[in-house]
Amino acid sequence: MLRFSFLLLVLLAIVGTGCKKQTGCTDPNAVNYDPEAKKSADNCVMPEQTRQVLLVKFTAIWCPPCGGWGADAFKQFQADYAGDIITIASHGSNSQPDVLTNDASLAFFNNFPVTGFPNFLVGTSFEGATSNISQAMDAMLALPVTANGALVYEKGEEAYTIEAKVQFFDDVQGDYYLGVYVLENSIPGGDDAGAAYDQKGDNSTSYTHNYVLRAHGFAQAFGAAVANGSIGANESFDLSTSIAIDNGWEVENQTVVGVLWKKSGSEYAYVNAFSGVDASTLVTEE
Repeated sequence: MLRFSFLLLVLLAIVGTGCKKQTGCTDPNAVNYDPEAKKSADNCVMPEQTRQVLLVKFTAIWCPPCGGWGADAFKQFQADYAGDIITIASHGSNSQPDVLTNDASLAFFNNFPVTGFPNFLVGTSFEGATSNISQAMDAMLALPVTANGALVYEKGEEAYTIEAKVQFFDDVQGDYYLGVYVLENSIPGGDDAGAAYDQKGDNSTSYTHNYVLRAHGFAQAFGAAVANGSIGANESFDLSTSIAIDNGWEVENQTVVGVLWKKSGSEYAYVNAFSGVDASTLVTEE
């Protein structure tokens, strides 16, 4: 009798284990589609027909106005357009770099007609006065959304692994590229941060460098080709890349964003931008 009871318990355990259903994203159109998932976890990540405006601040640590009115304006735009904005701080130039200058920021500087620091780029339009920046951002947010993307990134010990999807919502013509960028917040830039990081124009110990462009994915800064020529509405394209993690980064303060560009000749024009999703936040169960 005892042996029979034991066998019954083992059988029930096996049956119970076999009945468990793995939960995850069950939508094949999503970036994080899990073909083994039997039950939806409501965690699918996919492009949405929404728009976020790209605001790039061209800045430098050695530049006093960058730590003065430039920093104040940057913060104000982030607050005023919360939820509708992707912000990037691109540091330095070929001839005037600082410690946060890198290949990605140099590519940004060289692609756009930067005339000085600080300088604000709204999409691909430079604006001088802050009032003009707000007007340009409002106008861009009102434009129809022809394409957007979504991405999921996983932080490994040595690199980011990134899966992305781009979807077109209208028929379009042209050469489209997807750029992927690592941004870092909370880099100390106050008076006690060390001379290399001490932001000129700010005399506090609390200043931090935020949304700093650290690196790009793919072989070049403006990304990989998504599609070209005639592209039909509802067409989608999958891409993947990785970005090596530098030992000097504070990975816990980093995020990954995507920007869609339209290439014309050697120049890249802004199409749309989106925030990436950290894979660790997409909880699933076995």
